Amino acid sequence: MFTVEANGKVYNLDRLAKFSWPNSGKPVILTCKLGSLDWQFRTLRPDSKSIYLTAEEAGNEKLFTMPADGGEVTLAMDMTRGVYTGLKIPARAAATLIVANWESAMNPPEVFRLDLKSKTQIALTNFNTDQVAKIDWQPLRHFWFTSKAGKRIHNMIALPPNFDENKKYPLLVLMHGGPNNMWRDNWGLRWNYYLLARPGYVVLLTNYSGSTGFGEKFAQSIQGDPFAGPGNEINEGADEAIRLYHFVDGSRQAAAGASYGGHLANWLQATTTRYKCLDKPCGFDQPRISMGHQRHDLFS
Repeated sequence: MFTVEANGKVYNLDRLAKFSWPNSGKPVILTCKLGSLDWQFRTLRPDSKSIYLTAEEAGNEKLFTMPADGGEVTLAMDMTRGVYTGLKIPARAAATLIVANWESAMNPPEVFRLDLKSKTQIALTNFNTDQVAKIDWQPLRHFWFTSKAGKRIHNMIALPPNFDENKKYPLLVLMHGGPNNMWRDNWGLRWNYYLLARPGYVVLLTNYSGSTGFGEKFAQSIQGDPFAGPGNEINEGADEAIRLYHFVDGSRQAAAGASYGGHLANWLQATTTRYKCLDKPCGFDQPRISMGHQRHDLFS
């Protein structure tokens, strides 16, 4: 991977570059026209004619392919849930064999064989299948809205166990760090959406300006506007979730974040009174979030 020269931007996408051998000379950038996504080089096909890449896109990480000499990138495996990681192609296989880890917010990583012709994935391991089937949860729900500033903003929500569409639930707005990061439909331990939802929250995950997976310009757009722009989008995301989902109780809202998300929590505390409490996430099994020395119970 090749990082672009200094251009005054704090964040730039990596570019995939090719060098001649044995005299390297100047690199030839293969992905110079691909500023729309954050490409990650994964592996070459055994005949060295094609490159396989993965890229974040709106909460997922998808598989793409392109000619090794550069050219058009095409989507090799689409998905609506989860992410691909750890892609491998055995060099000595009789035919091109693609193996990768697949995971989602509801599925710990397992090893899969990817069949690009049929566009299917076949599980090679099932370490956690039986345990996962015992958990009461639902896939993340995605929605988009256009912000007042004219940007398309991606969001996901996680629902609590024993979810009843006809009940009302408090909203927990969770803000990611980075800021050049993305809420992904992936398995997590530190920020497990469903553990945070467990006490009875609907958890909102907004990919505000600065997030990856939505193009280089979108990720760079937080520069010079680190708080007001993202903060407005986070509040507007909460408004849209309340409008779209009748089971969200707009009178009971909380927000939490760590790292850059903690900075955003400080910004929200100083600029809005809509949240009953703001803080870094507390104990996963507690239906309360702290602010200062006080405790606020969103269920009272």
